Amino acid sequence: MIRIYGHSWPVRWGKAGAKRTVKVYSNCAEAELFLNGRSLGRKTRSSADFPAAGLRWDVPFEVGMNQVHASGFSPSGKPVTDEIAVRYETRAWKSPAKLVLTEVSRADDRVRLRTTLMDAADVVGLDARALVRFVHAGDGRLLDNLGTADGARVVQLANGGADIEVRLLTGTALVSVSTEGVPSTWLKIERPAPGASAAQHLP
Repeated sequence: MIRIYGHSWPVRWGKAGAKRTVKVYSNCAEAELFLNGRSLGRKTRSSADFPAAGLRWDVPFEVGMNQVHASGFSPSGKPVTDEIAVRYETRAWKSPAKLVLTEVSRADDRVRLRTTLMDAADVVGLDARALVRFVHAGDGRLLDNLGTADGARVVQLANGGADIEVRLLTGTALVSVSTEGVPSTWLKIERPAPGASAAQHLP
């Protein structure tokens, strides 16, 4: 197995040209990390080398979107891989101006939604700690009251965002998210016909 640390950390902040540590957890003897298709070299796993058993790289992210890919190498030669997308932001976060609500994944009847708090220039508020509230109407139901960070109607933002899931067997649902001082936003989700669009923002 191989897993890049940070699947729930889609935006990272830093100065232009600075290097940020990326950790990879794996039971493979060796792993190689790639940034936007360019190899950053192989590392040999050592359980005594903390953290991540030595599988960590200082990564020079490019401003904007980056693709991070890890490949593991087992004694049998069978490759294992993992990949994440990272947005590297160098602009300073200012006053909160809007919430964005998007669909990030589907698995059978489960739809995962993510809200992000941004300023007027679309910079994500990575250090924002506001409470956001999800509200559902229509078919299906919110998967809430689970006692987890992504299973609550009211939750504090982490890294500028928060997730929740909707179980939608048939029909259409409307999900809104709100926080104090910022206009609320809505997202329409539905069980689409093959090839049809699955989500629609409402003004």
